[in-house]
Amino acid sequence: MGKNFKSKLIILFISGSILSGCATAYQKTGLTGGFEDVELGGGRYKVTFVGNGYTSDSKAVNFAKRRASELCKGTYDILEQDIEQSFMGKPTVTIIVQCKS
Repeated sequence: MGKNFKSKLIILFISGSILSGCATAYQKTGLTGGFEDVELGGGRYKVTFVGNGYTSDSKAVNFAKRRASELCKGTYDILEQDIEQSFMGKPTVTIIVQCKS
């Protein structure tokens, strides 16, 4: 192996290690988690945010509420809220919200 190949391999490994150690970003659900939402009708939505092992419960709750705020264009009431931890330490937050007019 050439010196250049080894250098690229080391950089790739370090970059991957850094990225894998980051909390889930605010995004639609993907490989590293994110949010999903379902319209329930009548101005109600079910919003779920799944984090990864580096995402705190409070951050997951804040991201679920952020999505609810976007869907409701600002104000809403939380009708139900549930926080769970998977066996891999991933926080999963589900809220059902009613948008205010």
